[in-house]
Amino acid sequence: ATTDGAAALAQLEQDQFDLLLLDLKMPGVDGLTILRRARELDPGATAVLVTGHGSMQSAIEALRAGARDLLLKPFDIDELVETVGRALEDRRREQETLLLQASARENARRYEIATQARQEWETTFDVIDDGIAIVDADLRILRANRSLSLRLQSPSLELVGRDLAELLGRGDAANQLQFVLQALKTGQPQQVEREIPALHGTFVASAYPVPGEGGVVERVVYVLREVTERRRVERELRQQYEYLVALHQVGLGLLTRRSLDDLLEAIVAPMCSLVGTDHGLICLLVPEDDAMEVRVGRGLFLDSVGRRLEKGQGLVSRVWQTAQSFVVDDYARWPERLPDSHLDALNSAVGIPLIFGPKVVGVL
Repeated sequence: ATTDGAAALAQLEQDQFDLLLLDLKMPGVDGLTILRRARELDPGATAVLVTGHGSMQSAIEALRAGARDLLLKPFDIDELVETVGRALEDRRREQETLLLQASARENARRYEIATQARQEWETTFDVIDDGIAIVDADLRILRANRSLSLRLQSPSLELVGRDLAELLGRGDAANQLQFVLQALKTGQPQQVEREIPALHGTFVASAYPVPGEGGVVERVVYVLREVTERRRVERELRQQYEYLVALHQVGLGLLTRRSLDDLLEAIVAPMCSLVGTDHGLICLLVPEDDAMEVRVGRGLFLDSVGRRLEKGQGLVSRVWQTAQSFVVDDYARWPERLPDSHLDALNSAVGIPLIFGPKVVGVL
């Protein structure tokens, strides 16, 4: 407290006050000047002005300056207490309102952030190339992204509530989802690689458990990543490697085999291995008889060694006469097949000409 206006201004610069009780007429600096400075420092400053020369003009100026009330002298203590109490209560209500407004703004900001984050999550969820579904403990879809809906040829919203096993195909596909149930049971991520006929490809399927309240897993994020093309490339690379190994073995055969039949065996064995079959033969031309003789045979052709095939007899004849490779998809139904019944066990067959100069000298 002070009776000097200049001292009052100095105190305002250093401290904060819940209420200012100011006399309109003060030595040095008047109450209105002090109030205006207080409101500059704290726009919410609360003040009650006291004056012994009340007029309409002074009241208007006091209210414009931000005074809560104007108290006329003389006054008793009860009137002062009531006026100050009313001013402090108004200040408390204003502060509560400001806090509520600030809280509302903060909640609105957080809601906007949450809404934006959800929209960004939904956008990201839908642009991921992997097929993704969130499923419950009964393997029913709660949410599916665009990639999975395209693979299943059904809009995302129509997939909600559907049985994942039913969509992927009953039977073996349902058994393939046992790893999802395992993720639900153990709470540990699971992964398998399977052919899924309903989706016409090879996929790496992953299940990521989502813990709920109390750590109980009630949902799983199911992710499908297609690897069909990757596996095809890997098979091709493996076949090329096996082909190179076969050529290497043939090259070694040329260096180490002394007899022709040993060399032919060294050729046919890796060729059969290369295409994944146990059955194969090599025929060589017998010029004087105008026929092809089976020199080396494996599997179903083992007992055919020494047999001579003339033109018009089977696959060997076709390749011999055309000097071109030839593939038979279903040998048992091929009209030009040999009449040997034991060859009915063959599914498909391929013949490759062995050419020296302009002439076919054998058939593999």
